[in-house]
Amino acid sequence: MSTPMVQAILSGSKTMTRRIMKPQIRCDHLSFTEAPWKNDPTTWSKSEDGGYGEGWFCSLCGNGVQYNGHGIKCPYGKIGDVLWVRETSAITVSSGPSNKLTRWYKADNPVIPPNVKFKWKPSIFMPKGSCRIKLEITGIRVERLVSISWEDCRDEGIERSSDASGHTWYKNYAEKEPYNYKDPKGSFMSLWTKINGEKSWYENPWVWVISFKKINHV
Repeated sequence: MSTPMVQAILSGSKTMTRRIMKPQIRCDHLSFTEAPWKNDPTTWSKSEDGGYGEGWFCSLCGNGVQYNGHGIKCPYGKIGDVLWVRETSAITVSSGPSNKLTRWYKADNPVIPPNVKFKWKPSIFMPKGSCRIKLEITGIRVERLVSISWEDCRDEGIERSSDASGHTWYKNYAEKEPYNYKDPKGSFMSLWTKINGEKSWYENPWVWVISFKKINHV
């Protein structure tokens, strides 16, 4: 996970994330922006691997959206599951007989101290044993990307700032002038397109919307 997003989780401003659904779902009943979806706990179906997949169905046609004849299962887990967060970090070894190991996290130390020499390792290389942040999934749903509400944009952890008059401005992640959006949705769009490409916003894909709470930070 990127350092700004880790910092947002640590501060408590990020409690939600969106991931593009693969494969994309299809249903003729749904319009471009509407998302009349429900998670019906009674619609569990046997999956090919012998487990049970959580069914996501169109609330208009009942069971119109399935994959290989089964309800689409969220690949990121289910409510109550615990996720661990990878972040950019590094390890140093102290000189002397102790050979003490120190784990550095870029979210806490964006600038390498002048008296310490090391290189940051991307988050993908962090071992699970070095994880310091755990998240419990509190909600899962699916919707069109551009259907995101202003409240959800803020829960995604976008950055904001206030000017001298007290007006709140939201960060533009694609421009050098960082805070020039008046609304959080424009800010989230700039963050999404920076990560996924401009076309991904206008294609308006179906996304998993995963809410979570931080349960551990040591």
